[in-house]
Amino acid sequence: MAAMTHALEVPVSAPSTVRPRLLAPGWPVVALFGGWPLWWALGVSWAVYILLAIPMAVSLLRRRRLVMPKGFGLWILFLLWMIVGVVALGAHAPGTDVGSLSGRTTAYAHRVGNFAAATILFLYICNLPPGALTMRRMARVLGWFFVVCVIGGMLGVLFPFGGFTSPAGMLLPHSITANSYVHDLVNPIFAQNMNVLGYSSPRPAAPFTYTNEWGANMSFLLPFFFVGWVLQGRPWQRVVAPFVLLVALVPIVVSLNRGLWLALALSAMYVAAWLTVQGRVWALQAPVAVLAVVALVFVATPLNTIVAERFAHGHSNGRRAYLARSALQGATASPIIGWGAPRNGQGTDASIAAGSSQSCSSCGAPDIGTHGLLYLIVFSHGIPAVALFCGFFATMWWRFRRYRQPFVVATGLLIALVFPEMTYYSLLSMPLYLVLAVIAVAWRQTRPDVTGQLPMPPLTPPRSANALS
Repeated sequence: MAAMTHALEVPVSAPSTVRPRLLAPGWPVVALFGGWPLWWALGVSWAVYILLAIPMAVSLLRRRRLVMPKGFGLWILFLLWMIVGVVALGAHAPGTDVGSLSGRTTAYAHRVGNFAAATILFLYICNLPPGALTMRRMARVLGWFFVVCVIGGMLGVLFPFGGFTSPAGMLLPHSITANSYVHDLVNPIFAQNMNVLGYSSPRPAAPFTYTNEWGANMSFLLPFFFVGWVLQGRPWQRVVAPFVLLVALVPIVVSLNRGLWLALALSAMYVAAWLTVQGRVWALQAPVAVLAVVALVFVATPLNTIVAERFAHGHSNGRRAYLARSALQGATASPIIGWGAPRNGQGTDASIAAGSSQSCSSCGAPDIGTHGLLYLIVFSHGIPAVALFCGFFATMWWRFRRYRQPFVVATGLLIALVFPEMTYYSLLSMPLYLVLAVIAVAWRQTRPDVTGQLPMPPLTPPRSANALS
């Protein structure tokens, strides 16, 4: 009964015969995040989630019982609510095109598969043996992933029209790669060239498909780069880390990604507030010094001009507002189970008639529910699904709020970022796997009944700033 106060335990199967392991426990997790540049270059990044979920699922089935955190039931209910939404795929949503049922079904199946694979990843990490995939190791792997994203960002800056056909793109038949979405997945590019400032400008995307995906992952990985390379890194990592951060400033600004800029500002505010509440005001000296150096570089270079021009050209504001209104209107029409999948709008903020043309390439009707995970969930699966999704992450944040371990604090920050970013980023694919993976690692490493160690001490408000020094 004592164990049940910390977690839920679910019987799975009889214990299996122990055999020597060729790979260390946790290898699929390291392969997913640490090997991401390889999957991207091979053109299989879209499938690697499912492929690596297979050995993780097999490992789970071999266990006598599964452990999972309290609050995970909310996530299970969310998944079940998604499955119920399949009955709405054939319904016509007001204000949308009739569209193709087969297309909606494919999109629905792909999304459910992604969430299922992410759930398997979460449970797999929660049930790893003691000593496997520690917080320190995970932070270093994610720190390396951040470095890869910085390198990819610089490739987008230096070679804005760079790209190549992946091996998957060479092997797949033309009938499949002719689809624009599949074509983008198997033909990696370094940057998306978009008319944001009134002229074509490169926006870094590598090692991902889209620049917004790059921005979301940069904001999610940065806290763990600090933990794994700056705070707990090897000597050479601590030396290299400041230079990585300075280089990262270039693609971050050149990306013209206001969502990323906002996420970084919110991250700085979160850390400052956390340190202040815990009486560690003195610890703000290092972050303030870093910000001062960044500000100096920003002011002394042309980067400040790029930022000013970006805020002066908010070309996407109207479209995002249109999509948000349409998604909320669709949710009002079907508030319980939604419509199963996004729909093509009948018009846009730019034109009352759907369809693009040579004179107005931006007049095409975008999919309602694609500009932000919040709108995707509320439109496709209804208001209860949003409540369950947010409830799960709020529960996890509440659990970690009182721990002082750097990895756990970074996990709390990442969970907090989910709420604002889900209003303008899709957060599907890698961001979803990232947040679930770090939650599982932090939860497992703070459970004495799983790790066999003494529980980590929760934070108690110090009486003075010197109490924690």
